Amino acid sequence: MRATPLRTMRATSLLRSIHPVTQGPALTYALGLSYAAKQSPPFVPSSYQPGSAGFAGQKTPLGRWVDLMKSLPAGRGELRKTNVEEGQEDLSDGGWGIDTAWQVRKWGAGEDFFAVVDGGNFGRLQRPKIRLISPPSRRGRRTPSRRTRFPPQLTNPAARADFQTHVALSDGVGGWAPDYDPSLYSQALMYHYAKAAQAQPSIAPWEGLKKAYAAVEADKHVEAGSATACAWNLAEDGSARGVNLGDSGFSVIRRDDSAFHSSPQTHYFNCPLQLSKIPPKLRGQGVIMDKPEMGEKFEVKLGSGDVMILYPKASTLFNEGFVHFSDGLSDNLPMEHVQQLNTAIGDLLRSEANVHLTSEERAHEHARLLADVLVAAGRNAMTRTGKEEGGKGWKTPFEIEAKKNGKNWPGGKIDDVCVLVAVANNKI
Repeated sequence: MRATPLRTMRATSLLRSIHPVTQGPALTYALGLSYAAKQSPPFVPSSYQPGSAGFAGQKTPLGRWVDLMKSLPAGRGELRKTNVEEGQEDLSDGGWGIDTAWQVRKWGAGEDFFAVVDGGNFGRLQRPKIRLISPPSRRGRRTPSRRTRFPPQLTNPAARADFQTHVALSDGVGGWAPDYDPSLYSQALMYHYAKAAQAQPSIAPWEGLKKAYAAVEADKHVEAGSATACAWNLAEDGSARGVNLGDSGFSVIRRDDSAFHSSPQTHYFNCPLQLSKIPPKLRGQGVIMDKPEMGEKFEVKLGSGDVMILYPKASTLFNEGFVHFSDGLSDNLPMEHVQQLNTAIGDLLRSEANVHLTSEERAHEHARLLADVLVAAGRNAMTRTGKEEGGKGWKTPFEIEAKKNGKNWPGGKIDDVCVLVAVANNKI
């Protein structure tokens, strides 16, 4: 018998009641990934040299895994237009060409990180000819073919029979800097979560998170740090299980546009629940020490066309006195904007101009474009001042929440942003 808190049962009931899904065909999941560090253009000059990349580039198992994750096709919210003639190969990349790949690797995800473990039910990434959405043409530079499984195969062949795919996000708490690199904890947490999922593909995400937390505690390469976490596993029968700790979060948007958005777990305003590794010299000084068991559990049945969005967030390090502001999407972009953008992308991909797309291609483009558009919208919202339209324009969620708590924070706030989107599609 699975022990499930009452709060989780209510959330689960709500998820299912939004749009019940009966048993249907096996599903595959199209994955979209986009991320941008706060210390990257346009918020710093293009000549700025990025700081620490955490474990990236290190010749260790953890370092190689981080490099593998960073090699996954991803955007950074830099939407582009093109005059490339129809039929050219570069048209199919939708803005994720050589230049974008280089920029993504250079600037990274900041203190955010993610994990993707393919249990065999991610579809193959095709190269559809998308109208109106394409990269700039550069003479003599062609994007290499990507007719490969996305993401790269990460599990062993025996495990693939389980058909359980895991996706997870984490946001490291920046308040540990400059004494400790905040990205180390979030990267290590995701690495050890991926290891747990690879070893046991059917593991419940909350159990995987417990294993990851314990492994980071024992990992000598991480001296200190904190992070929030959101993790899900997706099965080919549409069943999905998730855990959310802190104010990282997720959204499920059904085919009929009904939606469920997770609620943050916080100690108080801008202070989420978070997993922490505390060095001896700081123990007993008010540093938050939450446990994986405090995460909220979720279950939902997905159907073809359903969309799941994960976004990380983290804020405060100490119980009192020290506040570090973080987050890129949910603090800057209202959730109704997320639904509106999802609808707009769906309408575009179903338009006459894109009638040539197969259902699999449409799902892949939906996931990829939505992740990139949300990062772009989140970064654009960071530049808001609160004075738009004479102060009567829409307000960022962070400004609204700050005002409720007697604090003045007009507009958006600059931070790392990372979005992972999974779109369910009938298996062909």
